[in-house]
Amino acid sequence: MSGRPRKPLFPWRKWGHRPNDVRLVDVFPSDPTPYQFGEKLLEAVNTAASTVATLHVAFMALSAYLAVTVWSTTHLDLLKESPVRLPLIDVQVDLVSFYTVAPWLYCLVHLNLLIQLNLLARKVWALAKADDYPRLVERLHVFPFAHYLLHQTHPWLRPLLAVAVFASVIGVPLLLLLYVQIKFLAYHSEAVTWAQRLAVWTDVALVVWLWPLIASRSGHFLDGFRPEACKIGITAPWLSTLCACGLALVSGGGALVALVPATVPEPSAEAADGAVVLVDAEGFEAMLVRFVDRIGACRLLARESGKAASIPRQQLDRCKDIAAWRGSGVLGPTLWPTAWLFDPPVQELTQAGASAAPLIPRRYLDLHDEVLLQEQPSAETRHALSKDIPGAVNGADNASAERVAPVTERLSDTLRKVVPLKLQQRDLRGARLERAVLPLVDLNRAKLQGASLIEAQLQGASLLGAQLQGASLDWAHLQGARLLGAHLQGASLLGAHLQGARLEDAQLQGARLDWAHLQGARLDVAQLQGASLLGAHLQGASLDGAQLQGASLIEAQLQGASLSGAHLQGASLDRAQLQGADVEYAAIDDALLAGVALNGSQGTLSSAVNSLLIEPDWTPLTTTQVGELSAAVRPYLQDAEYARFEARLQWAMKPDGGRFQAAKEKAGCHGPQRLGCTESEDWLPLLVEWTCAASRSAPVRDSMIDSIAPVFGDAELPPVAGTLSVSALVQALLDAKGQQRCPSFTDKDVERLREVAKRNQSKPQAGSKAP
Repeated sequence: MSGRPRKPLFPWRKWGHRPNDVRLVDVFPSDPTPYQFGEKLLEAVNTAASTVATLHVAFMALSAYLAVTVWSTTHLDLLKESPVRLPLIDVQVDLVSFYTVAPWLYCLVHLNLLIQLNLLARKVWALAKADDYPRLVERLHVFPFAHYLLHQTHPWLRPLLAVAVFASVIGVPLLLLLYVQIKFLAYHSEAVTWAQRLAVWTDVALVVWLWPLIASRSGHFLDGFRPEACKIGITAPWLSTLCACGLALVSGGGALVALVPATVPEPSAEAADGAVVLVDAEGFEAMLVRFVDRIGACRLLARESGKAASIPRQQLDRCKDIAAWRGSGVLGPTLWPTAWLFDPPVQELTQAGASAAPLIPRRYLDLHDEVLLQEQPSAETRHALSKDIPGAVNGADNASAERVAPVTERLSDTLRKVVPLKLQQRDLRGARLERAVLPLVDLNRAKLQGASLIEAQLQGASLLGAQLQGASLDWAHLQGARLLGAHLQGASLLGAHLQGARLEDAQLQGARLDWAHLQGARLDVAQLQGASLLGAHLQGASLDGAQLQGASLIEAQLQGASLSGAHLQGASLDRAQLQGADVEYAAIDDALLAGVALNGSQGTLSSAVNSLLIEPDWTPLTTTQVGELSAAVRPYLQDAEYARFEARLQWAMKPDGGRFQAAKEKAGCHGPQRLGCTESEDWLPLLVEWTCAASRSAPVRDSMIDSIAPVFGDAELPPVAGTLSVSALVQALLDAKGQQRCPSFTDKDVERLREVAKRNQSKPQAGSKAP
């Protein structure tokens, strides 16, 4: 080996020295002249610029490709989990896999571009130090990035060049990754959203770390933030560093507040009495809300909207009475930026008409007025499902057999032609599905809390164990649907069509079923505590063992219904139609039965303590009425069930077809029909307790007050029950109000009571007995 000392490969790498501290001529000692050195450096810059320019164009093409693919993804694709079809190459990729992997691949390509730009920037800054730089710069490659760093373009062109470089290298990647995350929010996948959020944060860290190195002449991180001499200061590279950090902060913050709605666990067993139980929600959103509540920064929170008020939600401590700065959460409290950006306004949720697509994608599926089937149906089938059949069903609800039968037959024929969707265990919370067509859909164990299904077509749908707390199903078509074990606490089903539906063991505490059509429905062992069934059509329905404590069944149509073993304690059955009903072993303690039609009702009540029966109606059913009832119920009952229903109606047609009674050992004080008290002293406390009950809703309380004067207008009760003056009753109620025993009473109620007392002052009070 030669005795010459080896020449160091990197002579500038000595302890305490940096590459930029060494002159360029020392780095290349073999170059005889600065001219030759500049030529070689220019050649190196142009070669690198050509390579990076190609990579930059490919990156922009990839950005456009990803943007188009994500933009073309619709809420229908998210619902059906349709594979993503990649443009140009026409390849299908699984939806979830694409939205999970694509952000990370894009982030990796962006990292490669930033590294290449950093290497090119070092060569460009080195070229700027060459002695013959002014002469060589005219031969520089046309890649805009190199000219942007060297300030060599026309003054009017430089701002456009700065915008182009900043947008393509920093702005588009950060905003595109954030858009991918926001676009997928409506799918409600916490795991995928976290993968996307981490990809955004990773890209933010890469930009904040590498761009200052690119923008600084020395290659030092902090130098990228220091101002430098520039004719047009607003386009200097150091200023782009500050803009990059600001945009990175916005993107990272946007990824933070783009939240999947918190998941509310299933109500616990303690909620079986219908009370709203506040439980701890799960998910990242719930964690943030609890953290903000713990530190008392209530200004960061948005209250829940009125639609979410009936949904069990997490308990807040320091921010119980929060006032939203902007927006309100659809499914409980959330951060105000989240509510403002991604939650639709309350007025938008309540509007029936179609709304324009929002600029920022919502985090809840919006598929109102859509025909949602696995395969697109024919135009005839589509029109029949969305227009013809719903209109015919609405017109045939209370029609004759000649009108009901054709509609039912046509519906069955149409349903045989469709291929339904399979949406088992899907997360569809807060979804907007008004007037959507979803016949025979499989929604077993799906999460539909707070969803809007107003006037939706769900004939024959399967919703076994579905979570529908607080959902809106007003006037929805659910004929023959299966909702066994479904959770419908606080749901609204006003006027819903549930003929022949299966609701065994359904959780309907506090639900609203006013004017719902439930002919032939099965509600055995259903939990209906505190539910409202005002004017509901329950002819031929089965409510055996149903829990109806405190329910409102005012004017409910229960002809021929089976209430065997039902629990009706504290229920209100004013003017209910119970002709031919089977109430064997039912319990109606503390129930109110004013003007109830009871002819043909049969069975021995298991308990009727303190029940109040006022002016019952024993009028038998006519042949015409029985025919109409049979026509309305026949399509939804099996042969054996229909035979029993017909037998009960035959009893209701007889002048004295039967009437239920209480068991002797459970008689207590039940009055002339064994359902009323025998002493006036017992009537007065009972009426006071009924009218003052805090659990009573306002309509029931108003009905109770209004019925005082008509029922006791002659100033005395039926002879068997003794006598009681109206004035004494009114005074007792006013005393209860003054003693704070009537928390539900309002000042308006007090005035109405005084008017009742005034109207009855002139009436005879003979035989009245003070309480």
